[in-house]
Amino acid sequence: MKKIELTNHDLSLDELIKIASREIVILRKSTGEEFIFATVENFKREVDILGHDEEFIAFLNSRADQKSTIALESIENELN
Repeated sequence: MKKIELTNHDLSLDELIKIASREIVILRKSTGEEFIFATVENFKREVDILGHDEEFIAFLNSRADQKSTIALESIENELN
């Protein structure tokens, strides 16, 4: 898996496809937003691996148990 900070790289789509044909790519924008770019086969394999990873499943379960959330509107009001 390769992480690419988009603020530091100027990749063409062809270059990105070439990298993604070898490994899953995580693209990170300067805002912190992240995207996955991968072949369908690599993505299916990653899902299968993570589906059998007890630590990852425990992480997902802990996230699902979290009750408190913050409404987007509340955050926007705090920022303004």
